[in-house]
Amino acid sequence: LLDSPELINQDPYGEGWLIKVKPFEADELSGCIDFEEYTDIVEQELEK
Repeated sequence: LLDSPELINQDPYGEGWLIKVKPFEADELSGCIDFEEYTDIVEQELEK
């Protein structure tokens, strides 16, 4: 990204990633929500 910072906007889910987070243990993911759940929550908040 230092050479091509525009990738953050052009390809945010590909080459534009800033960091990658990996859990230490697989069970740490049990409390996380997926993209679909997240978008549902955001849509509900926007309707308020």
